[in-house]
Amino acid sequence: MADIIGALRRRAVQDTELLHAFDLLSDARSQYSAMVFDGPGDGELTQYQAKLEDLESKIDDMERDISVRSVEFRIQSQPVTLDAVQAAIPEGTALIEFLFYYPFDFKAGGKDSPHYVAYIMTTHGTPEWVDLGNANAIDSEVNKFRASLRGDQSDVRQRGRVLDELVMRPVRNRLNKFGKKIKRLLISPDAELSLFPFAALVDETNHYLIENYSITYLTSGRDLLRFRNSLPGKQPPLIVANPNFNLQQKPISSELQTAQTMAERRRSRESLDYFSPLDEARNEAQALHSVLRDASILSGDQATEAAVKQIHGPRILHLITHGFFQENQKRVGRNLQETMWGGNTSPSAIALNENPLLRSGLALAGANQPSNEKTEDGILTALEAAGLDLWGTKLVVLSACETGLGDVQNGEGVFGLRRAFVLAGAESQVMSLWRVNEEATRELMVKYYQRLVSGEGRGEALRQVQLEMLSEAKYSRPYFWAGFVESGNWRNLDNQ
Repeated sequence: MADIIGALRRRAVQDTELLHAFDLLSDARSQYSAMVFDGPGDGELTQYQAKLEDLESKIDDMERDISVRSVEFRIQSQPVTLDAVQAAIPEGTALIEFLFYYPFDFKAGGKDSPHYVAYIMTTHGTPEWVDLGNANAIDSEVNKFRASLRGDQSDVRQRGRVLDELVMRPVRNRLNKFGKKIKRLLISPDAELSLFPFAALVDETNHYLIENYSITYLTSGRDLLRFRNSLPGKQPPLIVANPNFNLQQKPISSELQTAQTMAERRRSRESLDYFSPLDEARNEAQALHSVLRDASILSGDQATEAAVKQIHGPRILHLITHGFFQENQKRVGRNLQETMWGGNTSPSAIALNENPLLRSGLALAGANQPSNEKTEDGILTALEAAGLDLWGTKLVVLSACETGLGDVQNGEGVFGLRRAFVLAGAESQVMSLWRVNEEATRELMVKYYQRLVSGEGRGEALRQVQLEMLSEAKYSRPYFWAGFVESGNWRNLDNQ
């Protein structure tokens, strides 16, 4: 939210009244935070509570005033209720929210082993829920399934059937209460359930779920309320392809500096692999340009971090580059602080662990070169991506390695590029969950855009291309067709 407010403030420079309103709101929030953390002190508790309530009321009034003049702010700050979310679910569609939680035994006075639960809701009727059981057992099967998918193993159907029995068959049993007309699933996964394609699960009739359902992913059900406020794109489509990872970095201009300190903005370069050239990316970019004829292309030396940060709501943003994802640090050390940060107490290490949006991102021009505080580093972290101006962007496609992954946080889902681009304002994203075959990727993407241009939905167009690949002997295994997932708004580019 801080990044969003910062982006809105930068776009409000032409409206001095709106900019002043953001200043007042920021000051009020800071004052409120200070009061909460300072506590009542030696003063009267009732007076303290009255001051808090008065300040809360003022903040509400400020947000209401800003929302009248700012569509972006209104989308972010609108109240979320169960009734509002349910009303936003289309006919023939089910919203499924998964949650990782610890059952608490009040009699025994302690936590049980972690579980997964699924909540199911359609546009009519009372929400259903089902406890899926021990999360550790399910996570173990998730890891086996992912290994089979990425390694193109012969046991992938068997693994998909086992995991489906644990995760989705109990959900389908509840879906039967809503009738047999459910054809679209809006899935908000949590924890390890965020890291595999539900479309590749295998049901009790030995069919992949993609054969019976159109599946879209959401960060949460509240996303449905965002889709009601669709903004037009500000720029034509943009394709960023095959950056020159060995480009010498250029100085950072002052307007590209963010409020974060350099320790917060940078990540440990030694922890990342060497980024090899993506020669096939040039061919993919040219093939896509033949479909998106009004698109611009940034490649080679031009595909820089600075160039990406300067975009303003392109209708489509297609990035063909490497993605990265760093795991959590192991908790080892001699004292509490060292234990929390894996024995490394440097400011950058602490920032890296505190903010999971710093542990995933994209490699751009210059990513292989050493950098200093005054130059670009060629790495666009998810934290920086969250501050991009993508309001009006209908679709972000990341044709890269493992771009759909992120840091698994219990109860918070995946904090990675998926959520970052949602925060940046993009309506939908298509991302990869593993290293996808280059030839298959190019063919999938060209056919996907052809369907989009013809007016098909962002979710259904991907599904139809994947079904087409599934029917071909060459690409029938999930390794080829299931690597890309669509999240966000599933409707077509005109929001129909």
